[in-house]
Amino acid sequence: MLNRRDFIKTASLATLGFMVAGCGEKAATTGSKADLVVYGKIFTSDEGKIVEAFAVKDGKFVYVGDKAGAESFIEQGKTEIIDYTGKGLVMPELRQRSCTLFNRSWY
Repeated sequence: MLNRRDFIKTASLATLGFMVAGCGEKAATTGSKADLVVYGKIFTSDEGKIVEAFAVKDGKFVYVGDKAGAESFIEQGKTEIIDYTGKGLVMPELRQRSCTLFNRSWY
């Protein structure tokens, strides 16, 4: 079972990658292996697209797309694999820098 700290770590990596990378189905270099591969229902900021997996190497996304494509980035015994399949939606954190105190319909 995945604990809260691991979930937050993975969600934070996803947030960083989605904000920086753009998130179409892409791969960096075909020969590189990932440090982390996450499977599940993953929301991207690319027109609300949902993908099945992503792979991270040295804190950067090297792949975002389907599960079969992510499997090529796994190195047995070295790549951490987290499977969120059927456990909910993985999505970037949404932050608003300003605070709206009142709904405009009130005035």
